[in-house]
Amino acid sequence: MGIAYWVAFSPIVTNVITLVIMLVGAVGVLKAILDKRTIRCACLGTALNLPMTKITLIEDLSMAAMAAAMLLIR
Repeated sequence: MGIAYWVAFSPIVTNVITLVIMLVGAVGVLKAILDKRTIRCACLGTALNLPMTKITLIEDLSMAAMAAAMLLIR
């Protein structure tokens, strides 16, 4: 998705896909937090043993909000 943003590939498609991916990810993180499961973060969790926390949820939701805002601005 980063490359799609970088080369400005079909901004509407890029933002819709980003919105869907981030919302699905946020639902998974929220479910893991509510179930009190310890899941390592996908980005650096394997290298530094970072668990998913509320910060991960905030990151996913903020990226989804940015994608939604970009769709509304167009």
